[in-house]
Amino acid sequence: MIKKQSDSLMYFDENYQRISAEEFYNKKISQGWSSRKVDSLNHRILHPRSTYGDIENKNFITTQLERLTGKKVDTTKNIVVIYYPGKDGCNSSARVSRRDMSYRYKKMERKVNKIAESSFFYIYNDKEGLYEKMDGFREWYQDPDYIFQELFFKHHYSCSSFVLISNTGEFITTFGEFSLDEMLESMKFLVSENN
Repeated sequence: MIKKQSDSLMYFDENYQRISAEEFYNKKISQGWSSRKVDSLNHRILHPRSTYGDIENKNFITTQLERLTGKKVDTTKNIVVIYYPGKDGCNSSARVSRRDMSYRYKKMERKVNKIAESSFFYIYNDKEGLYEKMDGFREWYQDPDYIFQELFFKHHYSCSSFVLISNTGEFITTFGEFSLDEMLESMKFLVSENN
């Protein structure tokens, strides 16, 4: 007899402790969390959709961005990093052109800057699939020594993610596919926390 796939799935909380499917879905729905596949096709783990915190050494991030881009980073502005993890089912199935993505990035930059002046950086972990359509004609930089992956994006979150860093060092990350509205709300929150 062949087992159904759902019978072989194993569920884990954010600390990788095994939980029941019922606990998994209750927490996912009630707390607005996301889930991802790990290590095995039959393992599902919960993770928060967003995180908020303080960067201990913002100068380190600024220095790394300057080293990466060869440009001076204005420390009076907020930093916005769009992070492309590499090709996956989400970003490779998008039915958009490079021109569509360019329009989305321009709109995002314009609307975010209306809330608070920001510097935008486009960082990738693995460029596979990026230059087919997702780059939006922006200048993308490879994550230097996996710094952004280690600090903010420890796992491969589908599509792309972002981190907003205030000029005082507070940050908000959103993992995986996100809307412009999510980013704008996060920026408004970050700005309100600094006033």
